[in-house]
Amino acid sequence: IILLIFTFVDPSEMKETSGYDGSNISHRDICSQDTMASFFVQAFYQGGLIFVGTILVFKSRGLKSEFKDNQQLILTMSNIIIFRIVVWIIIGAVDLYQGPTRIFITIAIFWMSIFSSCVFVLP
Repeated sequence: IILLIFTFVDPSEMKETSGYDGSNISHRDICSQDTMASFFVQAFYQGGLIFVGTILVFKSRGLKSEFKDNQQLILTMSNIIIFRIVVWIIIGAVDLYQGPTRIFITIAIFWMSIFSSCVFVLP
């Protein structure tokens, strides 16, 4: 739903950049948006999901022992929160093009998924 809304509200536009580095000439066509609105909406949505998940884990600590996965859930949620904050800091501190930034985010999502899966599968 968020992607559909931003397709019409703030559509991506092609921007051309050219650069000269000595005898090398580079030309890039970049598909980007003018505002950071989609970033903030996605961050708010993801933060809300993590916040609600953390509250549910905290509320479920009083369940019977046969239903408890609280330690695994807390470890998974804290891993996602900490790793997401580190990713935001690195992306904000380093000036990269969209390609390397997306590769970095993909690697971070892969790490969080593998770690979260291992917490539940290995024990």
